Amino acid sequence: MARAVHSRWLLTRTIEDAADDVATLREHGVAAINVPCVEIEALPWPAWPTHPGTAVYVLTSRRAAQALLDAPGAPEPALLAATAPATAAQLERAGRQVFLSAEGGAAGLARAVVAAWEKAGRPVWHCRYATSDAGERAAEQ
Repeated sequence: MARAVHSRWLLTRTIEDAADDVATLREHGVAAINVPCVEIEALPWPAWPTHPGTAVYVLTSRRAAQALLDAPGAPEPALLAATAPATAAQLERAGRQVFLSAEGGAAGLARAVVAAWEKAGRPVWHCRYATSDAGERAAEQ
C-alpha cells in the first residue's frame, strides 16, 4: 500500500511579503507556515548621481517600488523598468509610467533592459538597481 506524502512549506520572508503566498498555498491544501526570518528597515532613497545621460531605475520588487514612490523630493527618473506583473502594476496604479517590464524576475528584467538598450542604439543609460544599503556600496550597484 502506498503511503501518503505530506509536505509542509515554511516561507521565510517578512510577514507582509509572504501573506499572499501562504494564503494561496493553503487554498490548494498545502500546509504553509510563515516563519519571518527577514527584517526590513526602510532607509532613505539614495541620491541619484548627476551624470549626463538617461537615468533608469530597475525595480524588481514591490518594496523597492514603494520606496521610490514614498521618497520625499525624489527626482523623476527618466525611465522605470520593473518586473511584471506585480511591480509594474503597482507603479502604474500610482501614476508612474513604466518604460519597460518583463517577467522572469531580476534576470528576465535585466535581459529586457539590455535588449531595449541595444535596440535604442546603446545610448548613455545609468541604471540604478539598489537592492539594499549594503548592496548600494557594492561596485555592481
